[in-house]
Amino acid sequence: MRQLLDGVAALLPSPLDRGPVLTVDGQKIEPKANDPFSGFVFKAVIDPYAGHLAYVRVISGTLNPDMDVVNATRGGKERIPQLLRHAGQDAVHRPPEAGPGRDHRDGQIEGHAHQ
Repeated sequence: MRQLLDGVAALLPSPLDRGPVLTVDGQKIEPKANDPFSGFVFKAVIDPYAGHLAYVRVISGTLNPDMDVVNATRGGKERIPQLLRHAGQDAVHRPPEAGPGRDHRDGQIEGHAHQ
């Protein structure tokens, strides 16, 4: 198991470890918590109890519950109702915010997002 986790960490570095990210239009996004929010959904699922869930990687800025973000894939704004963080099979924490370098799951947005 340790080798698997080490491999994931090596192949999928945190935005803080990776450095700036280039967008498809060539814009450079720095992984800083005080910059405007920018992130992407890397997995979307439908949970039988919670509904639509999206796993989000925050690249810059801070993602907060009840925040409106622009969905660059679908166009238009979407509201982030709540943030969830798994802590085991059944335990879920509700963090007050999500910043660069941490994965979180929110209760609605799908596709790429930025504000």
